[in-house]
Amino acid sequence: MYYNPLFRNNPTPFYRQQYGPVTAQLADRPILVNGVDINTGLYPVLNYQPPNAQYPYIYVPIAEFRRVGARVVWDPNEMVIKVTSDYDQLKAENEQLKQRIAELEAQIPNQNIRGNDLWVLMNGGAVAKQGDWIYYNNPLDNGSLYKIKTDGTGKQKLNADNSIYINVIGEWIYYVNNTRGAGRLIYKIKIDGSNQTRLTDVGAQYVNVYGDWIYYLLSSSDGISAIYKIKTDGTNQTQLTSGLDMSLAIYNDWIYFSEGFTPARIKFDGSNKQTVANVAGPIFSISGEWLYYPNHRDNYKIYRVNLDGTNNTKLTDDDTYSLTATSDWLYYTHYSDNFKIYRMRSDGSEKVLLFDQRASYLHVLDDWIYFQSGRVLYRMQPDGTQLQPFG
Repeated sequence: MYYNPLFRNNPTPFYRQQYGPVTAQLADRPILVNGVDINTGLYPVLNYQPPNAQYPYIYVPIAEFRRVGARVVWDPNEMVIKVTSDYDQLKAENEQLKQRIAELEAQIPNQNIRGNDLWVLMNGGAVAKQGDWIYYNNPLDNGSLYKIKTDGTGKQKLNADNSIYINVIGEWIYYVNNTRGAGRLIYKIKIDGSNQTRLTDVGAQYVNVYGDWIYYLLSSSDGISAIYKIKTDGTNQTQLTSGLDMSLAIYNDWIYFSEGFTPARIKFDGSNKQTVANVAGPIFSISGEWLYYPNHRDNYKIYRVNLDGTNNTKLTDDDTYSLTATSDWLYYTHYSDNFKIYRMRSDGSEKVLLFDQRASYLHVLDDWIYFQSGRVLYRMQPDGTQLQPFG
């Protein structure tokens, strides 16, 4: 008769068993537990097949479990052998770590594939946004590149270059150095201001970063402009067009540009060249199925035309060379009215004056309009309210 050692002072039978000698074989092969061979210790592992059992059992001495992370302790007071491990504790800690990792990943903004909005880059790209940060050309510091949070805190200078065509993707900022005598070359710099790197040797404009490629208009010494692309690490420069090209924007997996004054488009590899519309639009903005442009044949008055080339329509007699189209509104600086900022509906109705002084670098980002006036960067709401210096 056997007694539960936990109750040795009050012996209570807990099972009754007839027993006798048995024959077991010593296990002659490695016995792996969590990758550890426990058949190499002082106490051998036994191989025994009880009567009526289909397969033999492997009997492992309790003492060997300490070799796989368990604790084997003899308690002389209770007269029991205790085998414990940290499994439950480690499992709980692992769940906590998984939860913490998920929380940290949620705080990391998804890396955008586009470095800036097409209408921002068409107007010079003096402002870009990623996450809670605004990256901008600071007119109070000769156009140097700065960053600041959208709430106006955390202002930091990143370089001393007059930076335009600003694109931000992940940890990198791409821009054109517009400092006098710098040649309008393309550079990249980390978002903390480190690792400034020159990427091109020839002047560029209308720089659009999309994925791993930079698309831009390269101006040669003979005045002929062509569209090129180059990897974001500065390799694989490739010419996509030849001729007198003007402006460039990426929209719905196409490169839109003005061939002379005629809007056209090509694929990212330069193939499938198409004329968008037989109009004279040296610059443009695209929203939905419409292309908005100042008509070169009509003193740069604002028109729109469908992307299939139909429904060419004048929207206003106001002239401009800087316009931005969103889903419902068109924003522009009125050339004949001292470059004041106006907006109107995308069909030309509800024209409203938003800012009654000279402005440049007009950019619409999310719920704010950013622009420069009198060497100051301003922002205001799309309806002209909450006008404030920024940065």
